[in-house]
Amino acid sequence: MNDLGRQVLLAAAWANRPQAFKRPRDGDAICGTALLEEALRESLAAPVLNIVTEMGRAYDLGLLRGPVMCSECGRTRLNEYVLLQHLNDHGLDWLALANKMPDTEGAA
Repeated sequence: MNDLGRQVLLAAAWANRPQAFKRPRDGDAICGTALLEEALRESLAAPVLNIVTEMGRAYDLGLLRGPVMCSECGRTRLNEYVLLQHLNDHGLDWLALANKMPDTEGAA
C-alpha cells in the first residue's frame, strides 16, 4: 500500500470513523477496503467498471504482485487487497491497519 492509502486509513482514525469487522459495512461503520473504495469513488470524475482494479492502481495494492503473508497469523493471502480485508477481520484498528500493510512506495 502506498502513502495515499495510508492517509485514507489515518484520516479515518483521526475522524474517529466507526470501523466494521467481518463485513463491508455495519450501520455507520465501514471496513478498510470499503473505506478505500469510498474515498476513491469520491475522488473520481466518472464511474469505473472495475473499482477493485482502480483501487489497486490508486493505492498500489499489489493485485498482480502475488501472495503476501499476514503478520498476525502467518496465513498467505492472494494479494494486498485481500490482506487488507484479512487484517481488518483480525480486529486491527485504523492505525494498526495503516502500520501493518506492506509499504509499496518505490516498489517496482
